[in-house]
Amino acid sequence: MHLVLFRDWIRRIYATQEEELSCADVFEALASYVDMEIEGEPASQCYPGVLLHLEQCPYCSDLYVALREAALLEKQELAPDLVAAEQQKPRC
Repeated sequence: MHLVLFRDWIRRIYATQEEELSCADVFEALASYVDMEIEGEPASQCYPGVLLHLEQCPYCSDLYVALREAALLEKQELAPDLVAAEQQKPRC
């Protein structure tokens, strides 16, 4: 167990870059980042550095996972309503 934690810690040290996003920067971008991911858009290209930060920061990573799960659930709940609305539209 301790060896795994140590290896993870070392991996994070070597993954650091000279210019990195802070937790506050990631927090500001996270909702848009998740929305883009869910829509299949290249979120990591539009928000460079977010993925690296998420790989290194357990706090932001946990927040990302929770936000992504909530967004996916919301999308699943809205999907039937959107389909029903489309079916009710008059077709020309």
